[in-house]
Amino acid sequence: MKKYIYTLFSLGFLATVLMSNQSGRAFSGRTGSTGAPGDDLTVCKSCHNGPINVSLSLTLFDNGDSVLMYEPSKNYTVKVRINHVNGEIPKAFGFQMVALQAALGKTGTSINTFSPISSNTKVTTLNSGRQYAEHKSRSVTNIFEVAWTAPVKGSGPVSFYAGGNGVNADNSSAGDGSSKISVQFNEKITSSTSSIQKSNITLFPNPANEMVSVQGEINGVSKLVLRDLMGKVIREEMWNPNRRTINLEDLRDGIYLAQFILNDGTTLKTIKLVKRIPRS
Repeated sequence: MKKYIYTLFSLGFLATVLMSNQSGRAFSGRTGSTGAPGDDLTVCKSCHNGPINVSLSLTLFDNGDSVLMYEPSKNYTVKVRINHVNGEIPKAFGFQMVALQAALGKTGTSINTFSPISSNTKVTTLNSGRQYAEHKSRSVTNIFEVAWTAPVKGSGPVSFYAGGNGVNADNSSAGDGSSKISVQFNEKITSSTSSIQKSNITLFPNPANEMVSVQGEINGVSKLVLRDLMGKVIREEMWNPNRRTINLEDLRDGIYLAQFILNDGTTLKTIKLVKRIPRS
């Protein structure tokens, strides 16, 4: 009898916790679950670990254009999208995000400049001083948008950490799924704008199938980074002064961003690159 009562109590307590988190983990549970240093590293998987499989994308926008670096004290929009990969189609979604002034994996100061844009988001600041953007309630849409103001000049890299879940909306964790993402945005060094503005790098042909030629001045370039439009790194490779081509054979059809990185870590130029396989 005692075991039966204890089981009922445990189930009731778990249900209460799960339903309370529908209003946001930071707001209801006073906890960060983004996977950031100092947060719950299990993210949402300690509860939402069912057969629904989801992935996350996190993109920084400047007036509608996605960017890979931030400019000090500038206002941006951060968009988190929860994508259904396979399994049961989610009926609702939730997320949580934090921004730390540090490189990925390093503990840093929370940048508390979030403010809601979409109606399904809100902002909560914990006693620890960390500020979290998260869902206001269980959301039927899979996109969450918040405004964010970049820190002052000289702040260095900023790392965003986000956790999200897709749920079956049965008020339990059974059958749900979750994922996480972390993205680092480096500070754009405005003192280097003269070299950036004068860069005459072009890619030809573009669109291309197997290979593109890099034309123009590439002095000082030490690395090439290929990203998708969500900012995810697809390929990263060292660049030598005599190199003049980019191999695209291993890429799927789509639009990519070719980012040429200088020796000091700043971006010389970012070029939109289209991979297109000829159709017979």
